[in-house]
Amino acid sequence: MASIMRFDEWQNSLGQKYGTILQVVEYHSESAVTISSTSSAKLHEASITLKSPNSAVLVMVSVGRSSYNQDIDMGLAMGYATSSSSASTNYTSLHGSSYNRELVTGLGSFWAQDTSEPGGGNWNGGYNISGITFNKKHSPNVPAGTTLYYSLWGSSDGTFYVGRSWSGSTDNGYDTSIILMEVAQ
Repeated sequence: MASIMRFDEWQNSLGQKYGTILQVVEYHSESAVTISSTSSAKLHEASITLKSPNSAVLVMVSVGRSSYNQDIDMGLAMGYATSSSSASTNYTSLHGSSYNRELVTGLGSFWAQDTSEPGGGNWNGGYNISGITFNKKHSPNVPAGTTLYYSLWGSSDGTFYVGRSWSGSTDNGYDTSIILMEVAQ
């Protein structure tokens, strides 16, 4: 079912209202991050201080990851917490752990893949960047004034990059964005 986003409300294509949008927070980064043989690397984080009790947060993430013809497992996860931390186990997962090819410690994964595809050609796909999105309506059931930290995590049994291609070329890349939208329910 398609949704229509308006400045003041969130409704589906049938006109049923999901709630009033109270605020929007955007995190944007042009910085590349390396995930290298680790089970939990914090990549990016955005925070929002809720204006209303028991409101929902629509979490929208867009991230690009490198591709290359290598046999490595890769995974991405999203978690939230009431304080920022460098340990993935201090966050609560926003998704399941169905994709167990590569798991972020304590969070599972919303995306996991084995063997970066080469993209064809004799350059073995080293300049390819694949886009990944994650969208989730989260209902944390917390009081107004609570600050929530939403973090993107990566895991790999080899090396891959977020925000750039495998080649390391500085003339290509992929911006990462995390948008948090508080919605009154």
